[in-house]
Amino acid sequence: MTIQTIIYNKSTMILCSDLRQTVEEYKSYIGVKKIFELKENQPVAIMFNGLMDFEGVPIETLIGEFKENFREFEDIKTTKKELLEFLKDNTPHTPMEEYLPEILVPFKDRLYDLIEEAGFKNAVNSKSLKEVPEFLKKYHNFDKEFHDIIPEGFDKKTYNLKIWRMFSYELDFEGTEVILAEFDKKNHYGSLSVFNIYCNDRGKIISRDIETIENCPDPFIRVYAMNEEAYAFITGISDDFENHIINYVDDTNEEIINHMEWYLTDENFENAEEILETLRSELDLRFLDLSCTINNFKQKIIEDTSSCCEYLPRQLLCDFADSLIKLTALKQKLSLDLETVSSESDIALITKAYKLKWIRYTEEIV
Repeated sequence: MTIQTIIYNKSTMILCSDLRQTVEEYKSYIGVKKIFELKENQPVAIMFNGLMDFEGVPIETLIGEFKENFREFEDIKTTKKELLEFLKDNTPHTPMEEYLPEILVPFKDRLYDLIEEAGFKNAVNSKSLKEVPEFLKKYHNFDKEFHDIIPEGFDKKTYNLKIWRMFSYELDFEGTEVILAEFDKKNHYGSLSVFNIYCNDRGKIISRDIETIENCPDPFIRVYAMNEEAYAFITGISDDFENHIINYVDDTNEEIINHMEWYLTDENFENAEEILETLRSELDLRFLDLSCTINNFKQKIIEDTSSCCEYLPRQLLCDFADSLIKLTALKQKLSLDLETVSSESDIALITKAYKLKWIRYTEEIV
């Protein structure tokens, strides 16, 4: 894993990335470049996280070759299209039918473990969901892939689709995430395109769009890959705390229902079961959007913080972007987990007037 930050106001875009690479979840080392200049003396850069090779070819090699063929850029969509065309024509092929099982198998293993620990219904309700991309729907076993996981008594079609939505959420953490940042020639303000690339399926790059911002006049902050500590620092709410509050509310609601069941009996009330069911529905409805409410609160704080970046000096913006990385690295040093983020980082600054400038560029040992 890694952590990367982008701080933007309408005249400046700052890209900051750590330099650590993790191998097979048990080994990591420092010195991997993740930010690249795409065209000399132009306000355009590209940043990567996740797998640092594509179809077995190192990202650094591919970018070096792409730079030689990269034409004068026009806008963010043209740059993205040109990059995908290059990858399509210059990388080996892995058919989707071969690629997908490689990530489905470990996903199923994790799901089996969760089901054994929490039960099927709790397991599938505890995971984040995302809409299923079209390329997954074309998979040959899409309609029945998870039928062997779903117990009897549960609708196979409904839960098969729900598990695909769970898998679709986790798919964001597979493959290579690509972050394109530039000031277009024909626009005043900066643009950003974020997408994942997975494989070259017989001459078609399987990719998934995450976010596109064009000619943006408003400031923003983005943190990619290991973003929990950075966003917790900005908002004051960590994912662990959010999950604890949600679980606490769920457990409290269940306790209320259990106590009411003890007091409400058919001997005391003719419609005891109806009262309990109404109470259960009201409690569920009242706290149904708790997670959404917390996320909206966090988003509001991030937006307020972003607004403060509008007129800050560029050096302070660079320090802010770098501090979010150092904070995450420090938190890892204070835990027993494998360190997957380095406090060392590269920082690139892009402006319309000064093009791309390296604020910090760690020299590699050649």
